[in-house]
Amino acid sequence: MYRNLAPGYRKQNMVMSPLGVTSSMAMLFLGSRGDTADELDALLNLDSMIDFNPHVGFFKFLRYMNQKGRHKTAVCNILFKQADKGEMFSGYHSLIHRFYRPTIKSHADLTAPNTIQESINGCMAEASDGDLGSFIGDSETVPAVDPSLVTASATFFNGTLSPALDVQPVDVSFLRFPSALRHFSGVNGIRDLTLGGLLQLTEFHLGDGSVLHQYERAFLYAVRHDPTGAILLMGRYLDPHSFV
Repeated sequence: MYRNLAPGYRKQNMVMSPLGVTSSMAMLFLGSRGDTADELDALLNLDSMIDFNPHVGFFKFLRYMNQKGRHKTAVCNILFKQADKGEMFSGYHSLIHRFYRPTIKSHADLTAPNTIQESINGCMAEASDGDLGSFIGDSETVPAVDPSLVTASATFFNGTLSPALDVQPVDVSFLRFPSALRHFSGVNGIRDLTLGGLLQLTEFHLGDGSVLHQYERAFLYAVRHDPTGAILLMGRYLDPHSFV
């Protein structure tokens, strides 16, 4: 995933959340059918996990990340559907709510200004007890998306390292995954939903002191959840000295 994204950010710092992306796509997988389901499974390898239910695994990990007062982290998934594309199956709604607890939005026009931004900010505010109500600032622009089905994942991480890294200003990277996936009849019973975009938004804070002068070159980094080995964040800093 990083290898495919990095060429688009050759002269920029970047940060992404593999957890956010994969949990969004696994949520979509539950509503996909036919070739679309095969393509998503080829990417995620969900059907190969025969020893446990991978959706239960996502549920436990997302719950852990969003425990109030335990971590300075938040992960939020949002599913947007064009309002004129029929009602969502109650079975699909119950299934994704059970495992992923997403915010589900039905809009007449997903391209309307601030529609997606306001929904993401509201979702992150709820996940953080109001602390992240301005997760996407007024000066940030969410990429335009095509109807009729869009997912977004937002990830916030604020922690410490030894030695501490102060990486202000914080990057907020908007990564779009265009797709021609078209068979999501498991969502609404009709084969009229096209995945218009998968948005991944990440905000990353590290430390409260600066020792970046110790780093002489660009570097890659990853934030891993040790008990499971899951990669929460992965990114790249091109010029550490620019932050000193």
